[in-house]
Amino acid sequence: MKTLKLDNITKIFGTNVVLDHVTEIFRNGEITAIVAPNGTGKSTLLNVISGMILPDEGCIEYNITNTNKGVSILLAGEKNLYVKNTVEENMKYFGIINGYSNSEIKEKIEQLMRIFPDYIDLKNIIVEKLSYGQKRIVALMTSLLIDRECILLDEVTEGLDEEHINEIKKVLKRIKDETIIILVSHDHDFIADISDRTIFLKNGTFVSECGRVGLEEFKEKYHEQYEKS
Repeated sequence: MKTLKLDNITKIFGTNVVLDHVTEIFRNGEITAIVAPNGTGKSTLLNVISGMILPDEGCIEYNITNTNKGVSILLAGEKNLYVKNTVEENMKYFGIINGYSNSEIKEKIEQLMRIFPDYIDLKNIIVEKLSYGQKRIVALMTSLLIDRECILLDEVTEGLDEEHINEIKKVLKRIKDETIIILVSHDHDFIADISDRTIFLKNGTFVSECGRVGLEEFKEKYHEQYEKS
């Protein structure tokens, strides 16, 4: 089993304690959602896990089969992409900088095109000419091409229509057995449908969690944590 353990992760900006001794274990075989209102540390936590931000206290322990594969983070918007390049050029670039040979990159692109057949005709399109939803799918494709042991998703459904959201659901369910998947999202429908485990972040720490529940039960739990007076 692959695991990612957070051990007393703390992050402080000025006098604001954004993450306060967060401790948790994430595993492959399950999709974990982290929820909280805006501005309460969800994205900061993903950035700490990915290594983009260093914690002020605590450490992260990985138990994965290949430490070279590590962690991939899919940021909100189109931040993962070079918009002046084509879809295929983006995928090739991320493959090259992660040490894949040309033949490996070609094989991985072909695999991704079988998963996302609608994107075969978009391979040679400049990214900035794509719709927002198409850009999000392409960003996800680059993350999958790199074949990481852990994938972090920041508001992955933001701005997407139902068709694109369903594509993402299918892919995440396909890869979860071999991949640690952690996502943050405000999309309650998406969380209720896709997550095997949901963790509630409040005042900089994890205060509660639940397993897979229906949408109405999830909304009730969210209300109990954040909206009760």
